Amino acid sequence: MGSFYTNITVRGPRREDVAETLRAGERAAILSPTAEGVTVVYDAEAESQDDTVVSLAKRLSAEHHCVAWALLNHDDDLLRYWLFDGGELVDEYDSSPGYFTGEGGGPSVGDARKLCAAFGAVDAAEPVEDVLRYNRAVEDQQSGRYVFETERHLDLCKALRLPLFAVGTGYDYLMQGEAPEGMELDDCLIIDG
Repeated sequence: MGSFYTNITVRGPRREDVAETLRAGERAAILSPTAEGVTVVYDAEAESQDDTVVSLAKRLSAEHHCVAWALLNHDDDLLRYWLFDGGELVDEYDSSPGYFTGEGGGPSVGDARKLCAAFGAVDAAEPVEDVLRYNRAVEDQQSGRYVFETERHLDLCKALRLPLFAVGTGYDYLMQGEAPEGMELDDCLIIDG
C-alpha cells in the first residue's frame, strides 16, 4: 500500500495569517514552520481526497493574494496538483489521467514555467519539466511514470527549492506522530477545528 496524503504549499503570507483564516473557517489543520516565505498547510478535511484540497487552496490564495499549490498523492500511484495565484487557477497536473477509469496515458498538462515562476525558481524549468513528463526511476521509460509518486513530489520540491517536509505527509500522518525529515512537530502550529 502506498502513501495517501494532501497538502497545500503557500508562498507569501505569514503563518499566523494563514492560521487565522483556517480558524475562521473552523478547520482542523497543522501548519509547518515557515521556511523562506513558504508554509505548508496540512488540512484534516482535505485528507478525504475529494475537492476539498482544491477549494481550500483557492480560498487561501484569494484571501492572502498569494500562490497556493494544492497537492494530492493517491496510493503513490497518482500525483495531482492545482496551482493558484491570487485565487485564480493558473496550472494543474495529473500524473495518470486515466487512473480511475482504467484508460492508459502519460502525464497531462502541467506547465513547468508557471510552476517555477510561482516559487521564484525560473532557472529550474527544464528539470521541473523532466520530472513532470518522464520517470527517471523506471528502467522501462515507455511507462513514463515514477514507481512511487512520492518520488516525483520529492524531485519537484528539490527542483523548486521548496521545503522537503511537504513530501510524503499530510494531516493524518502528522497526527499519528510521523513527522517528515527536517521538521519537528513541536515547531508546527496545530489548529483544532
